[in-house]
Amino acid sequence: NLFLPTMAALACAILLTVLTRVRLHPYQYIYYNELAGGTTKASQSYETDYWCTVYKELGESFLEYLRSEKPAFSKPEVVVNMEHATWLLAPFIPQNTSLPIRVVRSSPEEDDYYISSTSWGADRFYSGRTVVGVQRLGIPLGAIKERRGLSSEERTLGYSN
Repeated sequence: NLFLPTMAALACAILLTVLTRVRLHPYQYIYYNELAGGTTKASQSYETDYWCTVYKELGESFLEYLRSEKPAFSKPEVVVNMEHATWLLAPFIPQNTSLPIRVVRSSPEEDDYYISSTSWGADRFYSGRTVVGVQRLGIPLGAIKERRGLSSEERTLGYSN
């Protein structure tokens, strides 16, 4: 009788899928079937977080980073640059903070930090020291780079050391 072995194989396949999705949470939608190579392999050829949902976690991580590291600023505000639409991050940055945070788009000449998802390779657009990275299953989904103290040349789009 093949019923029990078939049911056991089906249960294993379902369990593998469920466990992988739990490990990807809250980015379950980036899951690729293991028979197609799995999510890690697919991330090398395809966009994963194409909806840019990582900005919620990046915003929360940025606030936690500022609270724990307490970096000194010479300006009365922190300027956060991003290349994706600012409305992806803005809802996760509180308006009333002791040090105001201003989110700008495509302003590398004035930023203190660059925040980006990895969609379209945007995390590699600008240089800087990565202070926070978001990943699941070893797949990078977003990064926060500190850009204070960079020269004007180092601030340009596509600069790499």
